[in-house]
Amino acid sequence: MRATVLILCLALLVGCVRSPDNRPDPGNRNENAKDGRNTLPRSDLEKEIAAMKPIDPVDFEKLMPFLPKAPPGYDVEEPEGQSLMLDDRKYTMAERIYRHDGNTLTATIHDYACVAPLYTSFALYANLDIDLGKEYQKGVTIDDNKGWETYHKGSKKGELMMMVGKRYIVHLRANGVPADFLRGVFTNMDIKGLAALK
Repeated sequence: MRATVLILCLALLVGCVRSPDNRPDPGNRNENAKDGRNTLPRSDLEKEIAAMKPIDPVDFEKLMPFLPKAPPGYDVEEPEGQSLMLDDRKYTMAERIYRHDGNTLTATIHDYACVAPLYTSFALYANLDIDLGKEYQKGVTIDDNKGWETYHKGSKKGELMMMVGKRYIVHLRANGVPADFLRGVFTNMDIKGLAALK
């Protein structure tokens, strides 16, 4: 199994730093605080997060049909999946590898089951914009799905990470591709079907 450790580490790190059990309750904010401070009302993002509750992830077999079809000219390997239990939380993922002329596309779908702090990170990273000339990293929103992409112009290596339905993370990585390649792979997926998967 080709483990995609980066996303898992991100989820665990964010969850440990600001877990739903220990983060401040935004519902306690009001303009008549006893200490006299003029606190701000909750933002739309805070309201969204407050309404999110962790749920059980779907089996990884249910994720496999939503992996992208092979782009033209690519050979496709059999999909693989796995589940992980850590403390009282379970995560699942499905992954598939595609190959073309020595280049590789890796597509992974993770079900992090509505972990609110992870959703917060994606919502914030959607506003990211870093351009270093030879490479860039910027936030993207595609059909209300938030995420970010990285592209190295010299090696033509790209990465796209999108959150779908506030719970699924689609992670695409490829080399030897044009800058818009991964966006095309993502938009050709059944994203609405994935978002509705329970």
